[in-house]
Amino acid sequence: MELKGKRIGIIGLGKRTGVVSAKVLVKMGAQVVVSDVKPAHKLKEELDLLRGISGISYDLGGHTEKVLDVDLILVSPGVPLEIPILKEAKKRGIEVIGEIELSYRLSKAPFIAITGTNGKTTTTSLLGQLLKTYPHRVFVGGNIGRPLIGEILNLKPNDLVVAEVSSFQLETVKEFHPEIALFLNFTQDHLDRHKSIEAYLKAKMNIFKNQTEEDYIILNADDQTLCKIASEVPSKIIWFSRQKKRLPGMYLDGNMMVCHMSEKPEELLLIDELKIRGDHNVENALAASAAAVLKGISLSDIRESLRNFKGQEHTLEYVLTHRGVQYYNDSKATNPDASMKALTAFHEPVVLIAGGLDRKLDFTEFIKLVVKKVKALILIGETREKLKKLALEYGFSGRIEITEELKEAVQLAQKFSEPGDVVLLSPACASWDMFESYAERGCLFKEYVRSL
Repeated sequence: MELKGKRIGIIGLGKRTGVVSAKVLVKMGAQVVVSDVKPAHKLKEELDLLRGISGISYDLGGHTEKVLDVDLILVSPGVPLEIPILKEAKKRGIEVIGEIELSYRLSKAPFIAITGTNGKTTTTSLLGQLLKTYPHRVFVGGNIGRPLIGEILNLKPNDLVVAEVSSFQLETVKEFHPEIALFLNFTQDHLDRHKSIEAYLKAKMNIFKNQTEEDYIILNADDQTLCKIASEVPSKIIWFSRQKKRLPGMYLDGNMMVCHMSEKPEELLLIDELKIRGDHNVENALAASAAAVLKGISLSDIRESLRNFKGQEHTLEYVLTHRGVQYYNDSKATNPDASMKALTAFHEPVVLIAGGLDRKLDFTEFIKLVVKKVKALILIGETREKLKKLALEYGFSGRIEITEELKEAVQLAQKFSEPGDVVLLSPACASWDMFESYAERGCLFKEYVRSL
């Protein structure tokens, strides 16, 4: 893809995607127009990172005609595609793509792409570990926090990209064509952005829309939605399952992970040997292992990596034990299904800290599980009153407290817990009503816990 002399608009100046993309595009000889609804004084940190770089002009405090005088627009994943400036761009025939699509077009290396409502980051990180014996370089990035565009030009044809891709990123793909795709699961999420569950699924399905019969997709055989859409998949399907044997694939036989992707089944690992907790992490391990097998990694090497993998920060992350109470940070649980998976990972009594941004999700099944599993419920964020009302409607008999501060929530959790209990931050909601990100929320939780 030749970008020298092209005018490229960037809509959304985030520190990760926007800033890094601007630097790379200028380096490739493009003239860049950066546009953001925020005024300059609210983008000081981002602008400081671009200071002194020639070839960049700015359109800040709102999108104007200036950002439409371009050959191509690169839109950050957090920017909705329905905003007026992007509608006008499409009317004028200006191509609008995202960083994942641009990175794919620029890459000489093939892609493995991972999506799903939950488990993407853990599976992406785990797959990176499983591929440590791959004979060429493996770059792990994407929605996991490392922009692909910052490294993609340094990769060679024999190298490999392992990319976590979100529905926001998949909305803007056109040519994106991973040789292996992993679709882990599908439940309601991001309905504030996609408006309907059907639109959300359609975005997710873009992960395989350009695949051919030469490619592979790894699907969850226990997910009804994914089983239904399997007939629309053009590539070869590898299944993974905790509940059934569906071939070719990875499955559980009792507590044993089994690989049956060729002529005969082979035992891989007892799930008790995994350091990551929960049934959902068994699924993540099965899916990642299937992808590693497809890339020629031996079962013995996969086995060793699975035994040593400790998980991701903010995903059922063990913090410490204080006065006989274990504290876990699951701040990345930004939807009800993710928090349900976390709750089922514990047999101990749970004091749960939940709540956050109200994205109009259905919390019914989550609350039903809370009633069964949780001894005390501490609620924060925009959804706190909604969750309290729902919990009482479904007969929650434990202690319920509402607070506006995470620090106080941690203090209340300590007050309500006893030796042998677990205090779990698993919000079931996004963080943006109170925090910059789920990572900030999780880091503050750990700070407050350590100060008890």
